[in-house]
Amino acid sequence: MTSVNTALSDTDRRAIEDLILEHAWLLDHCRWHDVAELYLENGTLTVGTQTLVGRDQFHRWADTRAANSARRTHHQCTNIRLRRDDDDGASGTVMLVLHVSDGGDSPYVDFIGEYHDRYARDQHGIWRFNTRVLHPLAATRAP
Repeated sequence: MTSVNTALSDTDRRAIEDLILEHAWLLDHCRWHDVAELYLENGTLTVGTQTLVGRDQFHRWADTRAANSARRTHHQCTNIRLRRDDDDGASGTVMLVLHVSDGGDSPYVDFIGEYHDRYARDQHGIWRFNTRVLHPLAATRAP
């Protein structure tokens, strides 16, 4: 049960849920450069041993990702759990099942994990990712 002092307003909850889903949609529709705009200017994303810090690094990652255009993904995000933080920010967890198709192969589940997120408003009051860390729960091998 959500404690009163950790509950987000319906408006904030919806905005953060939209942010989470937009992140997945952009990745799945090959719009990797646009992902950077979902983060604060100095926001971070950690996946495995790689941490991207700031939008410049996100854009460099996007260039690398675009070079592997045969790899198509479907990010299935579920079990979104959000909490308001004391500093007017918010935090949350999101379960991820990553489906992949590599160059015409049958799709397969490549990864199961959980995002641990911190969200903050930018200077315009729009919710952005401050930090996003993907923790693996299970990884599978391509067929």
